[in-house]
Amino acid sequence: MDVGAHLRSSREAHGMSLALLAARTRVQPRILNAIELNDLGAIPPKPYGRSFVRAYAHEVGLDPERVVHDYFGQFPAAVQHAAPPSIPVDYANGSRIAAFLPATLAILLGIGLVAALWQNTRTVNAPAPAPVVGTTGVSPAPAAAAVRNDPHPAAPVAAQPTAADHLTLVVRATRECWVAASADGERTIYQILRAGAERTLTGSREIVIRAGDAGALKLTLNGRDAGAFGRSGEVRQARITPANAAAFGTLSGQ
Repeated sequence: MDVGAHLRSSREAHGMSLALLAARTRVQPRILNAIELNDLGAIPPKPYGRSFVRAYAHEVGLDPERVVHDYFGQFPAAVQHAAPPSIPVDYANGSRIAAFLPATLAILLGIGLVAALWQNTRTVNAPAPAPVVGTTGVSPAPAAAAVRNDPHPAAPVAAQPTAADHLTLVVRATRECWVAASADGERTIYQILRAGAERTLTGSREIVIRAGDAGALKLTLNGRDAGAFGRSGEVRQARITPANAAAFGTLSGQ
């Protein structure tokens, strides 16, 4: 059974071009074309590939679950894709260097965490200045008087952000998006969120979240608006900890 050809016939029967179908499903035309040609090697691994076939079937009026079952059932088990890697490959940008992504991301996250902990430790452990006492045994007058006479007082130094003692992350989808997330090692989300859907995650050690379209997610972290999770169409994963929670969010600071 050629399920790809059946999907193409259904699309054409609806008078729908690949470009229009891509706009409705938010799946790239080249992937939709690969689905029609049964080109399994050009389709992302599951769950992404399955969600793309499911979205295609839904838009052309077919039973999504039945089509997914029949579509992947037509390939020998030996050539079907394995489970998704721990770090999803960004197919939107054409990157296929999956073997190096997990180690690279782990190194970058480790460096960022160590740097944040070192900065906090240096701030906490900095010795307080000893009071200065004159030869008469009387402390000099407070420095505030000198500050009042200075026509150009120095700007106050901003306090370093402190580590949070808990993590509460609210995830809201502005459009359909595949999301996987875990809190303190326990998986809490593994699904496609529809537009308007909202989920809340809480943890004390870490929250790990990844999305097939980071620009479709709005985040609120510990009651603070953290902005969009990423750019539109970007496949992204992030690890939030008490050490980096205060600086996480608003794209440029993530």
